[in-house]
Amino acid sequence: MNIYNELAPDSASDREYLPLLSSQLPIWFDVQTAGAAGYRLGCSVQFAGKIDHDDLAQSLKLLTARHNGLRLRIDPDTPRQWVSCSDAVNLTIVAHPEVGDDAIEPLLDAYVQRVFERPMIYGPEPLFAVHLLEFAETSVLLWDFDHIIADSLGVRIALLHWFNAYQAVSSSDPVKLTPLSSVGDLITREQDYLDSPALARDLAYWTSRFDPLPPALLPETGRDGLDAPFAPTTRRILPPQLAEALKDGASAANTVLQRVLFALFSVSLARRFGHASLSAGMALHQRDQRTFNTVGMTAMLMPVVARFEPWWDLSECIEAFSEDLDADLVHHRTPSDAILRALRKTAPDLTHLFDMSMSWVPYSGSTHPDHAAFTVSTLDNREAVPIALHASENPDTGAIHYMIRLRPDYAQIINGDALADHFEEILTLFAQDESLCFEEIARCSSRETALIAENSGHDRTAGAPVALARLAGHVAARGSAEFVRAALLDDGGLDGAAGDGAAGDGAGGVDGAGSGAVRSYSYAGLWAASAGLARALAAQGVGAGARVALGVADECAHLLGLVALWRLGAVAVPLDARLPEARLAHLLADAGMRVALADGDLAARLTALGCTTLPPEARMDLP
Repeated sequence: MNIYNELAPDSASDREYLPLLSSQLPIWFDVQTAGAAGYRLGCSVQFAGKIDHDDLAQSLKLLTARHNGLRLRIDPDTPRQWVSCSDAVNLTIVAHPEVGDDAIEPLLDAYVQRVFERPMIYGPEPLFAVHLLEFAETSVLLWDFDHIIADSLGVRIALLHWFNAYQAVSSSDPVKLTPLSSVGDLITREQDYLDSPALARDLAYWTSRFDPLPPALLPETGRDGLDAPFAPTTRRILPPQLAEALKDGASAANTVLQRVLFALFSVSLARRFGHASLSAGMALHQRDQRTFNTVGMTAMLMPVVARFEPWWDLSECIEAFSEDLDADLVHHRTPSDAILRALRKTAPDLTHLFDMSMSWVPYSGSTHPDHAAFTVSTLDNREAVPIALHASENPDTGAIHYMIRLRPDYAQIINGDALADHFEEILTLFAQDESLCFEEIARCSSRETALIAENSGHDRTAGAPVALARLAGHVAARGSAEFVRAALLDDGGLDGAAGDGAAGDGAGGVDGAGSGAVRSYSYAGLWAASAGLARALAAQGVGAGARVALGVADECAHLLGLVALWRLGAVAVPLDARLPEARLAHLLADAGMRVALADGDLAARLTALGCTTLPPEARMDLP
């Protein structure tokens, strides 16, 4: 093992302290107050053959000299930082000439595990390191960053600058270097904002958005296991056909693919854990034209409050999510700790501000355009929130690659594969039927539902009772087989009325054997039934502003008629069945009503008066 470790001592008297950015503060406080290990970001660069050691060391020195964000040091006792005067590089070289390409992956995984288990220490030590692993025919550069000095985009920017620096030192031809960057530009920009009136305006906006704070999606865990170096990760790929269908759905909803994914992931978690609202953080990198190429930590989680009504269809959920996001983006700079102070919240409320985070990241596995031999891959790291979604699009195939990461202390109560199954079923349902209601979405995936039936001895296809709401909550929260049987025992089996997430059309209860009179509706059942009735009314020329006679005795049918008419923008004119013909005729003529929704004797009387009369059970399906 050869180590290029020429780090010069950093004199405390030479330090010029700088404030931490708002994006850095949560990490610093989390490490200091919660006793958590530092958050790490990593990536690997794989290429064929060998790389010259001296050229590599020189290019890394040039990189750190020109981009001072890589020379940041963090004060362990006070939330502040300084830029080290040393441009020396922490470079480790490990040779495995006997290892062929087929054996690289397990050895690399073990090495990464050892590297990430060793914490980076705040103080004069560097928070950026590079490891070169040389195998028989392949070499791998492992890049290791403390998250407090770089975000995922910053890592990519650092790699682009290094590619350029390596060209410059290894080529015999002149190479133009990328521009210098300084973290001081980021700090100056933020201080200008914090001293401006915009801060108070943004803070007032966010306080109104988060007051009241949505209830926590998940219970507190006591943060056991939080110091684990890796986040449990589930990786999935959405095929290009589904991705294209989602893009079409995004266009229909006047939004973009990323927002569709984020909105439906929010819907999935809200339904799964039995909530109608949740708080999320959306990763934004906050770089402007002046700081676009700056290596640093600028990513902040923009607060997002996702609220859904039970009767909204999936398109309406997406549109509402996107509209709120448009308003939020105007105010996205306010730090989350300032919002919590304004709401008079303190730790552990910080964990409740964000139930999850979502980010759209550069595609992992891409080859650098100027270096066909170099392939870049990101490495798993820890998460600060219970659940995190990271998604990207493969520019070559159009497939959507995503991963769901869990904070280590939640890995015992949440199953990442189960979350992914549920999420993908909702994506597929949206691609097939955008009119599906929020309440119609099952709280478990079909795989989990089958597991419930298997463990309970009930047959869903025979119309047997399905999961109780409480049981669905058990399985949704845990999402794995070993908890199903315990859940069944807790709930005393599956006997009883079907609960949330049950199969069927959601129409509700029926009064009397064979009567067919609906006595109650679920939100989803009412929405679905009213859609069919609205289409039947529209076929008779009913539209916005039209007046329609409504004479239905049954309360549920009356409500159904009102909702169907409201969906068309029509006006319901209630009629009393006890009115004489002359009075009914006068009302029809005076209001200009040509269509009626009525049942019983009143329906026949209105028809006799020349009105087109539909029964409340009238339906028209989509073609």
